[in-house]
Amino acid sequence: MSSSRSSSAWMAASRRMPRAMFLPGKDDVVHDLLAFLAEEMTEMNRRKQDEIKGFLR
Repeated sequence: MSSSRSSSAWMAASRRMPRAMFLPGKDDVVHDLLAFLAEEMTEMNRRKQDEIKGFLR
């Protein structure tokens, strides 16, 4: 993703996040959420690749 696209994506996401998420001590909650979402995306991508491989056989 280009720098300008990632910057605007971050700005759009941060407008939707509750202000409390930016208070001290809340960074672990944000980190855990992002880690969970990354794991979900990785698993979804693995399943998609498996489906593609099955389709191409």
